[in-house]
Amino acid sequence: MENNRKTFAKGEVIFLEGAMESYMYDLKKGKVGIYTNYGKPEEKLLTELSAEQGTVFFGEMGMIDSMARSATAVATEDVEACVITGKEFGEYFSEKPEVVLEMMQNMSKRIRALSKDYLDACHAVAEMVDTEKTGKEKSNWFKKAVQKFIADYMIMAEQVDVQSTSYYYDCMMGTNMWMDLY
Repeated sequence: MENNRKTFAKGEVIFLEGAMESYMYDLKKGKVGIYTNYGKPEEKLLTELSAEQGTVFFGEMGMIDSMARSATAVATEDVEACVITGKEFGEYFSEKPEVVLEMMQNMSKRIRALSKDYLDACHAVAEMVDTEKTGKEKSNWFKKAVQKFIADYMIMAEQVDVQSTSYYYDCMMGTNMWMDLY
């Protein structure tokens, strides 16, 4: 498996969002940026992975579930990685059983973070609907939850500060766009 190493120069695309590929990578050296809408105005860096973090896998979702890549991976500095194909997956973990738990823990952290964001958004919408029905004041938590949602999921082309999200929040709350929810 170690002889199945591949190198990527800084700025090189490792894989593209939407591609159907049945392999993943074990990052050995360098850093990789994971992006949605890469190269478009709404491009967003989701995370940056570094070999210095220990055992780091990327691209595993597309390999495991045989679905299209959900993001684009780009070398943000020179990268060296082991390519693990679907056929080699079982063999790889037989050779290195200690990394199975680490991979599962990493995926679990990502699922928990997404679940928390989803639940926060659901609670914010429920509070918004309740405040519209009862006329009571929106809590500070609600405003922060909406601002976080805007920053994380709606404004993809730039790093958004609290002032920007306050503007979008005020625009959203100043409209009756939420009335369509009931």
